[in-house]
Amino acid sequence: MEHREDRAVQMAVRSLEGLMASQGKSKDAYHQRGMTPEAKARNTLARLHEAGKAAQTLLLIVLTIQAAHAELGPWGAPDWEAVQISKQAKRLRGAAGTHYPDAPSRYPRSEGLYLRHLGRMLAERASLGIGGDTIDHIRERARPSIKRPRPKPAPPRDDTVDELRRMQAFTAALRGGSWTVTARG
Repeated sequence: MEHREDRAVQMAVRSLEGLMASQGKSKDAYHQRGMTPEAKARNTLARLHEAGKAAQTLLLIVLTIQAAHAELGPWGAPDWEAVQISKQAKRLRGAAGTHYPDAPSRYPRSEGLYLRHLGRMLAERASLGIGGDTIDHIRERARPSIKRPRPKPAPPRDDTVDELRRMQAFTAALRGGSWTVTARG
């Protein structure tokens, strides 16, 4: 991160760390099914904290998704950005599921309202470190600076004469005339 020492970025990182640390002990994936969407989002944050994930990573996820959303334009549902932020955060190693030593592992579904809650929580805390021109700056840096030349067009096909004869035969057949055309092979 280029602006690690900026006060706003440090405040956003501390805010995300506090958000993860304040969620308490996580519950396993088996018990997550009966939770409310808000509780599932908090449980996922607790999983991220227990897995030792850095708040800087979450801030980078939010910045990346917001820059992609700004580059692509409005996309899908109004909550698209929040859902993508939460899906990327949930994919971090150690936050996805519960692994039992003597039983099959369980992974909660990555769908539903809790993704919106989680994404909004992360975006809200990360917004402290995102300035007005930050997303535009990321978009500028992500674009390739070297313009690659377009590939040369393919040479014309050799069968243009045969194609012309086929077209003439077809139009003659439509008019009622009869042409016999043999294609060269």
